[in-house]
Amino acid sequence: MRYLTLLLTLAAAGCGSQPHSGVKSHDTAETAGPSSANVRGPTSELAARADSLGRLDPGVEARAAIARGDLRFLAVCGFACVPVGIPMDSAAKTSDSLAVRGDSVRRIPGTSDAIVNEDVDRLNRVASAYATRYNRVIWAHRRELRRR
Repeated sequence: MRYLTLLLTLAAAGCGSQPHSGVKSHDTAETAGPSSANVRGPTSELAARADSLGRLDPGVEARAAIARGDLRFLAVCGFACVPVGIPMDSAAKTSDSLAVRGDSVRRIPGTSDAIVNEDVDRLNRVASAYATRYNRVIWAHRRELRRR
């Protein structure tokens, strides 16, 4: 039940409508990706986004975000936008620095549950792997802050 509450909180906070803006190294920094309704057309942007994410080191990018004071998790969107790679049961049970709220999540644009072609599928896979590693660094840092 807590997991469902968390997902509803993220959805209500507009997780699916906010671009991923914290990782400046890749091409999704300031632009929202196509919605699932738009992925039926040319998808070179999605392929480029997957290539860009694939070239990045999520640990380096997460540590750079921490240095900037950005402790938000990355979310991969399917049926709902979910910050992968963190223990959601723990995140849903806390209201402190480990909590996942709508304002603590940035979505990776272009990820979608509408897998209409290989580019969407590939972006989802690359984004999920990247976000999992990135979020684990952010989670560890948040846990360390909590202990202080």
